[in-house]
Amino acid sequence: MSWPFNHKSTPQNPSLLSTLIGKDTEIVGTLRVAQSIRIEGRVEGEIIAKGDVHVGENGRIAATITAKRVFVSGQVLGEINVTNGLEILKTGRVTGKVNGDSLVIEPGAVYEGEVNMTGFGPKSLPIQKTAE
Repeated sequence: MSWPFNHKSTPQNPSLLSTLIGKDTEIVGTLRVAQSIRIEGRVEGEIIAKGDVHVGENGRIAATITAKRVFVSGQVLGEINVTNGLEILKTGRVTGKVNGDSLVIEPGAVYEGEVNMTGFGPKSLPIQKTAE
């Protein structure tokens, strides 16, 4: 399988990245992206992406993130909901709750919070108590 991004969370094919938030940009509110996004600036609020979210080394996020996959090289404070995994790279720091199907933490990365790996999104089904 060929990954569209290299290990440093940089698009190998720039056409797969539809939005870039530069390091001098600050956004407060809800950010909706039809494809993938790379964030080098600051975002506070909510990020909803149909593709991937890449938090660069300069990225500072205080938000709920919902996406296909999330790659963190910067800092995230909040809830992360993923359908295809979260990867915290060696310079990344995540504090908060993670809901998804997989979590990779590189040596040197920091994670503090709660992890729920039962899945998120259309693949996940609620767990039901059996009648006694």
